Amino acid sequence: MFSIAPVMLELFEAAYGTDLCWLYEKDVHIGFYDLNKDKEVEIEEIMQSK
Repeated sequence: MFSIAPVMLELFEAAYGTDLCWLYEKDVHIGFYDLNKDKEVEIEEIMQSK
Protein backbone atom coordinates (compact mmCIF):
# COMPACT_ATOMS: atom_id res chain seq x y z
CA MET A 1 0.00 0.00 0.00
CA PHE A 2 2.81 2.42 0.80
CA SER A 3 4.01 2.31 -2.81
CA ILE A 4 0.48 3.06 -4.08
CA ALA A 5 -0.40 5.91 -1.73
CA PRO A 6 2.06 6.72 1.05
CA VAL A 7 -0.28 9.22 2.72
CA MET A 8 -2.81 6.49 3.48
CA LEU A 9 -1.35 4.71 6.45
CA GLU A 10 -4.19 4.65 8.99
CA LEU A 11 -6.33 1.57 8.34
CA PHE A 12 -9.36 0.35 10.23
CA GLU A 13 -12.12 -2.18 9.72
CA ALA A 14 -15.20 -0.34 8.47
CA ALA A 15 -18.68 -1.08 9.75
CA TYR A 16 -19.93 -1.58 6.20
CA GLY A 17 -17.62 -4.50 5.55
CA THR A 18 -14.58 -3.12 3.75
CA ASP A 19 -11.24 -1.60 4.59
CA LEU A 20 -10.82 2.16 4.55
CA CYS A 21 -7.80 4.41 4.58
CA TRP A 22 -7.86 7.94 5.81
CA LEU A 23 -6.81 10.39 3.09
CA TYR A 24 -4.61 13.34 4.00
CA GLU A 25 -3.45 16.32 2.00
CA LYS A 26 -0.83 18.61 3.54
CA ASP A 27 -1.44 16.94 6.95
CA VAL A 28 -5.21 17.65 6.78
CA HIS A 29 -7.77 14.83 6.68
CA ILE A 30 -9.69 15.16 3.42
CA GLY A 31 -11.67 11.94 3.19
CA PHE A 32 -11.52 8.17 2.87
CA TYR A 33 -10.30 5.63 0.31
CA ASP A 34 -11.96 2.22 -0.03
CA LEU A 35 -9.26 -0.42 -0.63
CA ASN A 36 -11.73 -3.08 -1.80
CA LYS A 37 -13.52 -0.86 -4.31
CA ASP A 38 -10.30 1.01 -5.22
CA LYS A 39 -11.93 4.45 -5.05
CA GLU A 40 -12.49 7.43 -2.79
CA VAL A 41 -15.69 7.31 -0.74
CA GLU A 42 -17.69 10.02 0.98
CA ILE A 43 -18.78 9.78 4.62
CA GLU A 44 -22.40 9.79 3.40
CA GLU A 45 -21.75 6.56 1.43
CA ILE A 46 -20.24 4.94 4.51
CA MET A 47 -23.15 5.90 6.74
CA GLN A 48 -25.84 4.86 4.22
CA SER A 49 -24.42 1.38 3.73
CA LYS A 50 -24.77 0.38 7.41
